[in-house]
Parts: sequence; structure tokens; C-alpha cells
Amino acid sequence: MKQLVLLAFFLPIFLLGQNFTDEDYVYLNRHDKISIQLSNGDFKISKEVSEHAKFLTANKLYFANDIIHFDSFSEIKDIEAYTVIADSNKKVKVDYIETKHEFDNGIFYSDQQSKNFTFPAVNKGAETFLNYTIDIKDPHFMDLFRFGTYAPTKHAKLSVEFPENVTLGYITFNTDNVNITLDKKTSENKNIYTWTAEQVSKYQGEENSEDHLYIVPHIITYIKSYKQNGENITVLNDVSDLYKWYNSLIKQIDNKDLDKVYSIAADITKGMKSKREKAETIFNWVQD
Repeated sequence: MKQLVLLAFFLPIFLLGQNFTDEDYVYLNRHDKISIQLSNGDFKISKEVSEHAKFLTANKLYFANDIIHFDSFSEIKDIEAYTVIADSNKKVKVDYIETKHEFDNGIFYSDQQSKNFTFPAVNKGAETFLNYTIDIKDPHFMDLFRFGTYAPTKHAKLSVEFPENVTLGYITFNTDNVNITLDKKTSENKNIYTWTAEQVSKYQGEENSEDHLYIVPHIITYIKSYKQNGENITVLNDVSDLYKWYNSLIKQIDNKDLDKVYSIAADITKGMKSKREKAETIFNWVQD
């Protein structure tokens, strides 16, 4: 009996914490919807992203700054971003989005880019809305979905719609302490998989700690194979498919016109005899 009384006493406190009322900023809804279409062996993949957040206080207005990452294998379209002011219910649209190239000291060259913008007129009670579409150009890049992020999330959902002749694979990470449900449906020769998570706590990293994906609960979906004319064609069914794909990328490198490269290499290694010394000099030249 005493145990029941104690449970009844602490239960409201637990539920209050799960409602994130003591937070400064919270995601009310985050939803990614992936659509996979297949025609004559060619994939058309798009992802619709929808995010709805709220400023519960005015303590962390820097959350108004947002960023969308993409690269040469994807295209961002139809960005709609706006703020709804609490008192007047007025809708204020984002009027400027800047596209930037991303740089990393550990990477010589990257095709990473980003869309950067700031939600206007944010204050206590303001709600922000972000919607956009990503066209995925290569079926090997299905991307991932984070059930949790740097702010608490009340409702997170990933849905993937794909033809019946396509086999979908998925792997979840760091989800032991998160209640995630998976619903599978079949409709009009299509499969629809939907993962849903409720009340996901925020995740904070520390300086010099591992990447956030070591902690954040997330899922990676990928296309294993598809059937065409009675034949099963693999895409990323196992490691051997990954190797074949990587090898195909190497074959795309243009090795025909390298005279300028050879000329530069010969010039910066002039007078050097050992291969190690030449390699070190070329490496340092590239880094500088």
C-alpha cells in the first residue's frame, strides 16, 4: 500500500517533466516523410521535412537561428519558414536565406553546403514552422532521422513510402531508452513504414566528446534491393554492395588530362630524391 502511495505521489512529477514545462524551447512536432518511386530501374526519392517548435521562455532566443545541410547528392526545394507571434497570432515569414559552403579543417575538399536563416520576431510564446523538400539524387543516400536532438521533442515521426517490389532495410541506434513504435501498412501496391516517438528528452554534448550520433537516438533507412522483370537487383543489401558502389565512384575519376597536375607536382618537389620527401612536400602543399 505504501508503495502505491509513493508511486501516486511521484507520478505527477514524472509526467510534468515529460511535458517539458521547465524547458526554454521545445519541438512540438518533427516529421520526415520519404517517398520512394521506381520506374524502369530509376529511383525518384524525395523527403518532406516538417518542424514545429515553441519558445516557452525568452531565455534562449538563439534557437531562432536555423540551418539546413545538403550536398551535391541532394537538392533543397520549397523552403517555407515563418514565426507565429503569441499575442497577435501574426505570421511573420523568413525573408532571407543564405547559402554557404561548409568548411572543415580535417577535410581538404567537401561538397557540403547549407541554407542559413533566422526566424523573425521570436519571443516567449512564439512558435516557429519550417517546411521544405529534399530531392535525393542517389538511392544510396537515404539519410538518417534523429528522434532526439538538442532540444526536447514532444512528437517525432518518420514515414517511408515505397513500392512493393522494393525491399527496405533499417537500423536503429541508441533507442533503448526511447519508446519507439513501428507501424507497417500496405496500400495500393505500396508499403508504408512509420516510426513514432513521444516525449524525447534533449541531448547535450560536451567539449571534445564523441559526435552527437553516439548518443542521440536515430534510425538509418536504406534500399536493400528491388525486383525488376523477375530479377532481384541489389542496391545496398550487404557490405559487398557497398564495395561495388564505392568502386564505381572511383571509376568515374577523370585520369585523362593530368599534365597540369604532373607539372605542379614536379615543380614543388624539384631537387628531392626520396619518394617519402616528395609525398610529404605534396601533402603539405595541399594542406597549405
